[in-house]
Amino acid sequence: MAMRKVLYGPEGIMLKHVLRMYDKESLLNYARDLEIRRTSGLKKDELADKIANELLMPTVMRRRIAVLSPECRTLLERAISEPFVPASEEMEDALALQESDYAFLNKRDQLDVPVDVKNAYEKLNTPEFRKYARKMTWLSQCLDFGEAFYGVFDKDVLKKMFNVRKGFHISEEELEKLCNEFPADMTECHLEEGQRFIVAEYLVYDERYKNLLGIQAGKDFYIPNVQEVLVN
Repeated sequence: MAMRKVLYGPEGIMLKHVLRMYDKESLLNYARDLEIRRTSGLKKDELADKIANELLMPTVMRRRIAVLSPECRTLLERAISEPFVPASEEMEDALALQESDYAFLNKRDQLDVPVDVKNAYEKLNTPEFRKYARKMTWLSQCLDFGEAFYGVFDKDVLKKMFNVRKGFHISEEELEKLCNEFPADMTECHLEEGQRFIVAEYLVYDERYKNLLGIQAGKDFYIPNVQEVLVN
């Protein structure tokens, strides 16, 4: 996926300008992912504005930026200080950051950040947020490993994975809270309501995960070490 170029120039760009680069169908899907209602009668720019307002809400922005990798947040903070052209080895993280819509590629091919995102992030980026982001990022990495390695796995397995990392011990209650706060559109895992297991998205259709649950029954799960999770 190529990085979108916002054609307004780097000065004074707001998040709504970035979102106006989408077509209306993509914006409607975006609004659905964010659980924004009453959008069918909106014009394209009105829809972009509504989504921008949602993404800038402190509670929403906190969760969505927290699940990004540390490398993405580093790039975000660099771009807030001064727009820059990402190096080739930074491009994957730059693309992930751009995918979040909290950054964009300007006319000089620099990674840049909308003015309103800069202002909101400066207020958000407290020591408490950074502590929260470390947990959410690690949770994201554990979910990615579980999706790729297990397909279907219990929250007890997720808890064991999470607690493998030094300094990241978590209770069942806190893990449940973090899972509930995880943006649904930013993971390929589907957290089953009222049940303890987590399902890779590709297994949700036609309830294919039920066959895998049967295969896994009574078997112990391999719990990876930190490095195995990180390189997944």
